[in-house]
Amino acid sequence: MGKYIVTSYEHPDLDGISSMYAYSEYLNKTGKSSRYYVRENIKTEPHIVCDMFGIELDSVDKIEKDANIVLVDTNNPKMVPFVDESKIVEIIDHHKLRLDLPEYITYEIEEIGAAATLVADRFRKNNIPISRNSAILLYYGIMSNSFALKSSNTSQRDIEVAKWLEEQCNEISKEKIEEGLINTQKEFLKIYEKNIESYTSKEDWEKVLYQFRYYCLIPISKEKNIYDVKELKRQIEKTINVIIDNCIDKQIITNYSNSISLCYTILKYVFASKIIDFKEISIKINKQKEEKLATNTEYYITVGIYDSKEAEGIFEEQVDNLKLLNVKPNKKINLILK
Repeated sequence: MGKYIVTSYEHPDLDGISSMYAYSEYLNKTGKSSRYYVRENIKTEPHIVCDMFGIELDSVDKIEKDANIVLVDTNNPKMVPFVDESKIVEIIDHHKLRLDLPEYITYEIEEIGAAATLVADRFRKNNIPISRNSAILLYYGIMSNSFALKSSNTSQRDIEVAKWLEEQCNEISKEKIEEGLINTQKEFLKIYEKNIESYTSKEDWEKVLYQFRYYCLIPISKEKNIYDVKELKRQIEKTINVIIDNCIDKQIITNYSNSISLCYTILKYVFASKIIDFKEISIKINKQKEEKLATNTEYYITVGIYDSKEAEGIFEEQVDNLKLLNVKPNKKINLILK
């Protein structure tokens, strides 16, 4: 029968790591000698979850030539160039099948939230006891990949398997999930901000504008998106300010004010907007009221975020000087410069 090595693509995420770790355990418990192999550095998220729960990853250093290969979280042999394709005997994946696989490869491929769901369901359906470490990793793999079971590809199977995993390990809790996801995002934001420092072209910053707005809307729980998490607010707004600076400089978006702080105040609502296409967004600023104080006057404005038809939201803000506005009040001004 020979040995089995479970592996995935280079730089695997939490879904890939959890699937490798747990399916190797499953094979061992069903009579097949198995280890797993991690190629190159893994992403930040698996490290955070492992540190939280004291889980040590013990990947083998290399793949033996005579080993049978099982791929998880990918069904494309081109994604694993370090593997001899002729040695692949099984594939477990949740991505769309893109290649014709040889007949000798057995596979389970279902377009759902996570490969971790498919692996965990092997334990569940076959009544195989699952270890504490595998239950934790698989659960977090599902929650990470499906954005806490809220992504569009989340299936009923993901939901049922996640609930089953909760029942297998009393260390899994909503509080721990949120703590892990928040810590992961803190590390991601540090890396992301460092990476975009090297961007110079208009095209790069246009992509960043869309990417980061999408990122802000990612659900971290059933109640809130990443943008709403107070522990991440400072880092997120710092990154938004960097993006605004560069997009104004590259003449991608309208410079609504000569005051940097006022411009940030106006444009921050764009990143919370659910209007899909930035080109459909216009902003209208209205003077609402003013209050004369002993030493100065405080002005209040409303910032309206509009799509082509109606306002998605209108927000009130306090500002120091209306003369710093670069646009006419009471008029819709397109966000994206043509």
